[in-house]
Amino acid sequence: MSNYEQSNPGSDSKNSSLPSIFLDADHYSRFDHHLNQLNKHQQVSPEYQSALFILTSTDELYRKTISYFGSHGFSHLDMFEEQDFSSGYGLMVKAAGNLFGFYEYELSLAHLVGAIDDELFPVFIQALIIRKHGLQDLG
Repeated sequence: MSNYEQSNPGSDSKNSSLPSIFLDADHYSRFDHHLNQLNKHQQVSPEYQSALFILTSTDELYRKTISYFGSHGFSHLDMFEEQDFSSGYGLMVKAAGNLFGFYEYELSLAHLVGAIDDELFPVFIQALIIRKHGLQDLG
């Protein structure tokens, strides 16, 4: 389902075949691999897409979260019970859960923006766009 390219005029991307919404080739590869393991309905779901976009963004987030996410849904309660996250990563995972549809996470946008680093900030912004429009509408 490699249907998610976004134009980025003026981008100085080293890999022109890599969709510009991803942090790097590893992010793209992890996301694409896990998206393709979902059923067709889940693959086009903005809820699944936006959460998966965050969870696959960095190696650490991926290692700590991916076993809790898949075609069975998102076992967020088990994940938070079993995993330890730094404050920035914890907030990003709560944002992923919230975008997935778990509304019990109260997130302060000011706190989230202040706690995440410059690498994760565009991931958060892009995840919001994906949740609003889905991947098929990007580009």
